Amino acid sequence: MQIPQPYLEKLNTMSADDFAEWLLTGFRSWGGLPPQNTPFAPIGLLLSRNEDLGVQLAEFYETLDANAQSAFKLGIALGIGRCRDNDEWQLVLRQMVWLAKSLKASAALQPIFLLLKGFLKSADSPEALRSRAFVINTLAGWVGEPEVVITLQELLKAQNFFHKTDVPVIFLNLLKAHPECLAEYVRHAGMYFVALEKEQKLFAKPLVFGLIDKMGRDNLARYLPDLRVDQYGDADILDDSWLLRMLFCSESPLELCTNGSDYYIRQGSFCSVIPNESLENNYSLLYQLSSCSLLSWLNIEPLSSTVTSPSEKPNYSVLDAIIDKLYPQETARNLLCQS
Repeated sequence: MQIPQPYLEKLNTMSADDFAEWLLTGFRSWGGLPPQNTPFAPIGLLLSRNEDLGVQLAEFYETLDANAQSAFKLGIALGIGRCRDNDEWQLVLRQMVWLAKSLKASAALQPIFLLLKGFLKSADSPEALRSRAFVINTLAGWVGEPEVVITLQELLKAQNFFHKTDVPVIFLNLLKAHPECLAEYVRHAGMYFVALEKEQKLFAKPLVFGLIDKMGRDNLARYLPDLRVDQYGDADILDDSWLLRMLFCSESPLELCTNGSDYYIRQGSFCSVIPNESLENNYSLLYQLSSCSLLSWLNIEPLSSTVTSPSEKPNYSVLDAIIDKLYPQETARNLLCQS
């Protein structure tokens, strides 16, 4: 974006408070046809209505000097805090939140958190619900900031702060930041996923692919032994076995395999070993894995973490007594929220 020098000189002298009002007034005026005033003066006429406004403002930010850039980021934070609690302001709020994430304006995190725990917690209008979902999705993509991780953890533990259909987004993105916390996050999200499992409103494939994408198959195998499960796979007990039912159901791209001494998670022609030493300390999980009706045999050497084109042994032993408990319903194997 080519901005005349006189314009830049003026904009470089603006304070954070100036930028907050400049952004709020500009976003509110931008949608008017025709606008009462030229928004984002003095560069308003340089902005195209055929291009994304947020992207153009992010490009404009790059033309400012260092002090003005700092003021601009702080202005975003101040502006978010000044957004009003009514539907007319929701589009402005979403635009400000997008700009904050795009420019990594970390000062905006606190006012965003306050909105989530305030107005957006109880709002029920379509526009406000859209804003809540947008804010949570934006935060989920911002997990590089420790403050974001802490807040998403708080939300996962206290799900009354947001709509329950946001649980998968928060769950998966927390695992991207901290795959070692698999068991903890599975525990907090369990009530939500088990309820949808019983209502037959979940699909396995997208959630499993989400797990693979966010935390990786190797990490999934590495931290799987941390899960807390009932030894007999009782579906009426709220434990972590819902994740096993999801991971190794017929809808899933993953398979549970063994060569007699080690267990593996297989995806296509690749396998990730589940650490034996960890499984030996979790007898209940080991018992469930050995009892799984979908367990396949592999002709591979112990502790081989990546295998190409493994072959299956068709005749394998299964503890049929707990299969019905581990997989209580055929349709209960579908595991991800149906929007």
